[in-house]
This record gives sequence, structure tokens and C-alpha cells, in this order.
Amino acid sequence: LSLSLSLFLSALQKSDLSDDESGEMTKSLFLLRGASVDNNSAKGGRMRRRRRNAKVVVRMNEEKQKRNPFPLSNFGSGCASNNENGEDDDEDDENDNNNNNNVGKRIPIGGRFLWSNEGKSIGTGLKKLPDFRRNMLEEGTEDVWLKEMEMKHSILDAYGERCVVYKEEERTDLDEACRELLNAVAELLTEQYPERYAITEKNEDGSRMISIPKLDNYKASLEPKSGKEALITAARLSTNEFCIMRRSRNGGEEAQSEKQENGGDFFAREPSEHEFVAGVVCFSFDPKKREGKNLSQLHKPVPNYEEKIEMATRRVFDNLLRKMDEDGGQPLFRANWAIQNSSDLISTDLDWHPTNVKIGGVMNRKHLVEESSTNSFGDIDAMHTGYMDPTQGMPKNVREVGSKMFTRVEYETISKLKTNGFSLFTVKTYLEPLENFSAPEAAESLFVAITEASESELKYKSLENANLKNLILEYLVANLPKVQSSSSSSSSSSSSL
Repeated sequence: LSLSLSLFLSALQKSDLSDDESGEMTKSLFLLRGASVDNNSAKGGRMRRRRRNAKVVVRMNEEKQKRNPFPLSNFGSGCASNNENGEDDDEDDENDNNNNNNVGKRIPIGGRFLWSNEGKSIGTGLKKLPDFRRNMLEEGTEDVWLKEMEMKHSILDAYGERCVVYKEEERTDLDEACRELLNAVAELLTEQYPERYAITEKNEDGSRMISIPKLDNYKASLEPKSGKEALITAARLSTNEFCIMRRSRNGGEEAQSEKQENGGDFFAREPSEHEFVAGVVCFSFDPKKREGKNLSQLHKPVPNYEEKIEMATRRVFDNLLRKMDEDGGQPLFRANWAIQNSSDLISTDLDWHPTNVKIGGVMNRKHLVEESSTNSFGDIDAMHTGYMDPTQGMPKNVREVGSKMFTRVEYETISKLKTNGFSLFTVKTYLEPLENFSAPEAAESLFVAITEASESELKYKSLENANLKNLILEYLVANLPKVQSSSSSSSSSSSSL
């Protein structure tokens, strides 16, 4: 059945149908999937289930019109509470008006961006970030936040400079940008999470201090001696990753000349690139491999980047930096997703990933994959780092998918720094086991995302293996809403499939 769904959607993508027509046909197939009758059940039970499941479909369609992935507090574990005992759910009618507000509790935190986009990806995916003071720096629930903070501090203590990028030749302006970053991070975090962070107005030497009492009472100065120290302090305050980009034409000297020629206005002329000049990254990618690279170079492994979104992305950065003041400084956001077979937050691209530590570094990953007897991973290093862990098992059947496979979602924001010419790129990584996609709305969004992805995009998301992809699709289909029908229509539907 999973294969039938995949083939059906593949045919739709190649057809001349409009998006609305394709959507209606896809929705119809979802309904056919559940169009069955339990002949051993009483007629009353069938009617109640039919009425209850029809409500689910109606609610899903209504909610699609107003899906918002913010704020974080609106979303839950993703474990839907399903009534499986056949009891009447008519009492839900009086709560229908509240369901739109509570739907987020059925959506996993890591699945809310797919849910809000209905699984579809368009262009750069960048949108204006609502209420950025509340939504820009997400730290998650306290237990997860504390665990990730401890992990990040351990990584910085052990690997230090390998996590840090700081272009010394840009030092004069970059110092100012890094100090601005630290002050902004401290302000936003203490405002949003006053129970986790505290600022002491004056230390013994007259400087302001910030502390995290629950993190072994960690303390740091908000008036560091250097910009690099400010950058690292900002990184130690948050589970988010921070990357500072500088807008330039061909690099430092010409960019500085351009700034002087235009009376200090860095944005008077059209730029060509934005360069990664500073940052601290512990979880999502190896910053040393991207140091000094521009947007085009950073996105080189991304499927169809040059032909689809390179100019659009560069234009977005340009417009962002030039016009953000007109929008009151409102940042932009987007989210990327991939699939992995472990609960490790650290990317397999990093030497401090637990598996890479065991096998002696990233350089030995490919050899380990080639030795794998199951050969289930494919060429995971062909296009980018890949997120599969060759030392972890893969699901052997549909039942194992929920606990063994995870979505890896990277929530990204882009904002302008007041320091002329600099912008801030942040990354917050969420892991979600597929068993948390039990709500029909969540299952449908991931199903659509997978079936609509191109072959190169599937490879980039670690889903190039057809067997694995079909297992995941079959698992998700089981969570789509089932709408009861007559036995005759059920029979004809089954025969047509």
C-alpha cells in the first residue's frame, strides 16, 4: 500500500494537473487508505468512528488555513490521544472551537515547521519571523535545554578553537559586531527565560555579569576584553548556534573601500556575496570547513541551489540588510529537515560525534559504511555529511520505524546587526522520533514532504535508500485518518488499488 501511494503521488507530480486538482486526488487516496469496515463491529460503533474520523479530516482542512509554528510553547510531544475503544466522541463537539488553539499539542516540536507548510517546500523558504523577541532564540523545555547546555559546554571545553571561527583581519569591525551579539543574546534570554538566567548589574570590577544558576552556577562577564571572547560567551549562553556574516563584493579591502566611497553606507551599491567571518558551532556542521566561504560556497552541496535559489537567497540577504530598519528590525526564518537513525544531536560531520570518537574521526566513516554488511546507508558522504550513523541499526520492519528513525530539523533565523555590514545567522536543532508523528496532521505533513522531494533532495536528506523511504512512508500512512465507508465502496476501492 505504501508503494502504491508513492507511485500514485509520483504520477501526480509528472501529470498536467493543477496543484488544487493534485491535492484533491492525494486527499482522496488518503481517505481510501482508511476506507474499510470492520464487519464484526456493531453498526452503531461504525457510525461513531465514521463521525469521529470525518471530524479529523474537516479539522485538518480548516487548520491548514491558519497554521503557525510559533510560539514554541503551543506545541507538545506529538503523541496524539486517540480514542480506540469505539466510545462516542460527541462531547467533542462543544470543544470544536478550542481545537484550533490546541492542535499544536498534537504536533511534535520538531515537526511543527513541516506541519505549518503542509510538508511543501517553496523557494528559499524564508518568511518574516513573528514576535522575534519571543521566537528568535528558542531554548526548549528546561530538561532538554539543560542537557544540551551541558553537552555544549563540554564540547567547548574539550575542543575549543575547533568550534570557533573568527577572522582576525576583520577584527576592528568584527569585535563590535560580536559585542553587539553578546548583549542582544543576554537581553533576549533573560527577558524570555528569567527563571534560567540572571544579570548582576555590577561585579567587583564594575562590569556586568550574567549567570546560569542551574548550569553549575556558570557566570560570565558581559563586558569581555575582546570580540572573540564576547562571541564565545554568547555561544555558552544558548543552545543555538551563532554565525556572523559580512556583506562584501570581493572581500575585505574592496568592501572597506566601498564603505568609504559611499559615506559609510555599506549598502549603497549592490553586493555580490555574504561571507562567513565569525561563529561558534558545536552541533550542526563543522565551522572550520566553512570559514571565510560565501553563500554560494556554503550551499554548494545543496541540491538545485544554483539553479533554484542562489540569486533569491543573495537577494534576500541584500534586502534584509538594506530594508530591515523599515520593518522595525524583523528577522526572517526558515527550517530544514533530514532523517537520521540515532538520537545524537551532534552532526556526523563533526569529530566529536560519539561514533566518530569511537572510530577515530570523521575520516573513518566512509570506510565503516563500506564494511557494513547490510549496506543500508548508501553513499551518505556523496553530497554532504549525511546524518546516518553506520554503527546504529536500521529498522527491519514498519514496527521499528517509530523508535529507530528521527527527524532532524534545523530552525534557522537571519537578522541584521546594527554594526554596519554584518548579519546574524542562527541555527537551533531539534530531534524528533517518528513515533511522535502519531497525530494525523503531523504524519500527513512528513508524508507529503517525502513524496514531493526530488531524488537529489532525498539523497541530501539521507533518504536515498528506497527500502528505508518506503518503510517510513508505510509507517506514516498508518497514522493518517481513517474514514469509514460502505462495504461496497470499500471493496471497489481495494480492488482498484
